[in-house]
This record gives sequence, structure tokens and C-alpha cells, in this order.
Amino acid sequence: AWTAAAGVLGGPAVALIPLVLWKLDPPANNATAQQVAEATKATARAYRQSAVVALVGWWYLVYVAVATYGVSLTALWNGIWTEAPSFAVQFMTIDAGVFGATLYLYLAFRGWSYCVRAMCWTPFLGPGAACAHVMAQLEEEEEQQQYDATTTTKATKVA
Repeated sequence: AWTAAAGVLGGPAVALIPLVLWKLDPPANNATAQQVAEATKATARAYRQSAVVALVGWWYLVYVAVATYGVSLTALWNGIWTEAPSFAVQFMTIDAGVFGATLYLYLAFRGWSYCVRAMCWTPFLGPGAACAHVMAQLEEEEEQQQYDATTTTKATKVA
């Protein structure tokens, strides 16, 4: 089951996806306030949708782990690391840990409270869904801040 999960996740090829964007020129920075608000809403919606996919994946992996190893963390650790059936499983264990740590680190750079919030949600939602949920909240907060700044600017011009 762990080898199949490692294959589904894409292995090291996932990290190479941004190479597609390498040759593209960055867009001009002339977006209107409405376009920025729409992009922020779309980003938050994408995070929420990816959180649903990650949540389903997390619950499935928890189901597989409990069905295979029961509630023994030692047996689970042996299955994914010390007695793993292949190096691919060990690699994906490291890969998942690095991806998770990177998400938490990103949230910590945005603000420690976001990182703590994601860590609190992780046991229930899994690391991917918890971080995606918090990143959606981040986008919504930024949208509100942009709205407040626009409203304040317009009110200042009127006065």
C-alpha cells in the first residue's frame, strides 16, 4: 500500500513541475484592485478545494495504516522506514516529511500564529489539508486588508 501511495504522489517528478514556467516572462505589474481581489478569492478557493483532496487522501492513508498496523506506532515506523519493502517507500517518507516541514516553515514566515494554527489542525485534517485551510484563511485576510486599505484611501480622498 505504501509503495502505491508513493507512486501516486509522483515521486521526485513533482518538484520539477515549476520548470515549465522557467522560460515564461513575468506578467507586468499593472493589475487593478478588482483584478487583485478576484485573484485573491480564486487563490483562496483553490486552497480550499485542494484541502478537500488532501483530507480525503489523509483519511485514506490513516485507514490503510490502521488496517495494516493497528494502532502500533512502532509497527507503522517499521513499515515505512526500518523494514520498508523498498527504497521508494523510504524516499517518500523523507519526501513527505520535507514537504510538510516546508509548508509549516512557509506559514511560520507569514506569522507564527498561522504555523501553530496549522499544527493544531494537522491531527484531524492531515498536514496537507491543515496547511491548505490556513493558507486559504491567509488569502481571505489579505483580501480584507486590501479592501480596508482601498476603502480608507477612497475615504481620505473624499474628505
